[in-house]
Amino acid sequence: MDTSSDLLMAPEQRKQLDKIVQSVRKMANADSLNGYQP
Repeated sequence: MDTSSDLLMAPEQRKQLDKIVQSVRKMANADSLNGYQP
């Protein structure tokens, strides 16, 4: 798999990915606030 192609994503895909990353980070932050230890 060529990871350099991931850097050449369309802006819409990029936005979608950013949304996913943000929601995942929010979930991770909520877990850490609840004392969750990975």
